Amino acid sequence: AHRVLHLHLVLDTSVLCNPQGLALLKKLQAGFAPGTPSSKLGGDGTRLVVSAVVPKKVLMELDGLKNATERGQVWRYARQAFVVLLEGFRAKDGFLALQSRTDFEAANKWAGEVNPSTDSSVIHCATYMTHLFR
Repeated sequence: AHRVLHLHLVLDTSVLCNPQGLALLKKLQAGFAPGTPSSKLGGDGTRLVVSAVVPKKVLMELDGLKNATERGQVWRYARQAFVVLLEGFRAKDGFLALQSRTDFEAANKWAGEVNPSTDSSVIHCATYMTHLFR
């Protein structure tokens, strides 16, 4: 039996509002989504499977930024992030998921916070997911 290594990414607004971050996300999805046959890591047949979660607070922040035309180019990057995320969700390949309201509340409760900042929410999401996948 071949080994499968799972990498779970928790995406932050700064990655999604960066053209290089979006390009990397697309490459990871194309090469390492759960159903992708090309996700081999070497001669021993080990496979790398990558999935990504968009925390609820990050999606809310992107939503606010997409209309923030007074803040330079960030609104364009936020809109581009929405396009890439929508394409990712439509692929239905298991690569991209949105943090559910239930998981959002559970992660924050687990961390002991009721209304965390976006940065704290991303950390709570990652920590909670690490706890779930152990």
